[in-house]
Amino acid sequence: MQDLQLATSAIALIIFLVIPGISFKGGYYTQRFKSSLNSGSFQDRLVSTIFISIIFQICIILLNNYLFETKIDYETYTTFLKEDFLKNSKIKFTDSTLLFVLKYLLLTSLIPFLVGFVLNKLICFFSLDLYISYFRSIDYWYYYFSGDIPNDDR
Repeated sequence: MQDLQLATSAIALIIFLVIPGISFKGGYYTQRFKSSLNSGSFQDRLVSTIFISIIFQICIILLNNYLFETKIDYETYTTFLKEDFLKNSKIKFTDSTLLFVLKYLLLTSLIPFLVGFVLNKLICFFSLDLYISYFRSIDYWYYYFSGDIPNDDR
């Protein structure tokens, strides 16, 4: 029973702390930023993914509580972390529960991807990466071959 509790807690934490950040990065690191996805140390990428995930989780909770009838509260998130969850399951697995979980997983993966994708398109459309070095791709050869030389190199 202890192993099953550990597994459900681990799955809940992975969904909460990793999925939105990976989804955002999947949307953002396309086109000219594709080579920047795996750059940097593993610790930096992990911390940034967790930070992005926490920000998106807060936004998703606020959005869900504003738009939908089923509310997310502190009890919803901590249910899987309690010892008595498996013994005294308080969750009734009905169609509405399944619909809530699917809606939450869809929001957790789709909203961050769309935000990252739109942010990427805005940066590319307005060429903000040429003027702001924070947005610049690590692959500087892209800029030289395309004829767009960033302000720092002019």
